[in-house]
Amino acid sequence: MTPISKLPRWREKPFRSRYSIDQTVTIRRMAIVKDTRAALLRIEAERALQQNHWIFTPTLTTTTNPDMSGSISGWAEAIEAVEDAGWQLYHWSASLDIHGNPQAYPLFRRRA
Repeated sequence: MTPISKLPRWREKPFRSRYSIDQTVTIRRMAIVKDTRAALLRIEAERALQQNHWIFTPTLTTTTNPDMSGSISGWAEAIEAVEDAGWQLYHWSASLDIHGNPQAYPLFRRRA
């Protein structure tokens, strides 16, 4: 059995993460997580369409530091995935969770 440290993805250029127990997290692994979240949200959105729902309201969460400006990782991909499934963003609400991390509550309406 090959040790995990010998696998090719572990040789990629790492960056530091303050949210990981192991301080080295690869960019590729983070991209996979982001894509997986968007894919799961798309499946939920498609299921809501099949069940004839007119409104879809997921919750978007992150561990991004709210003091930093810029795009929140994964949210744009999640919104695009839901809109590709046949929904249109109608309203948006955001707040902080109990840990101070941003949370969003987008409300999507079924496209006519």
